[in-house]
Amino acid sequence: PKKARDTTIFAIGNALQQGKRKELWVAYQRELQKGSAPEAIHGILFWAAKQQCMKNDSPKSRALVSDLAVLPHESRRKGFDLEYALEHFVLSRA
Repeated sequence: PKKARDTTIFAIGNALQQGKRKELWVAYQRELQKGSAPEAIHGILFWAAKQQCMKNDSPKSRALVSDLAVLPHESRRKGFDLEYALEHFVLSRA
């Protein structure tokens, strides 16, 4: 039987942790279409990155956590909506 697709907000975190670029983009777009707040999407991505860092403490995973930590602050400082800053972040992973 075909596996049901995960359509919860946690799908975006799972895609980030697994390094599945296309699934990350699709999950991000799905969350935007559902009307999820950019802050909620950021929170899930940040949580997933921290979980990944706890499992595999590498410079790459630490950089991912760092990038996500400063993302909201930098977007406000530069005058971008968080939605667009997240989109740039997701696309930079692709």
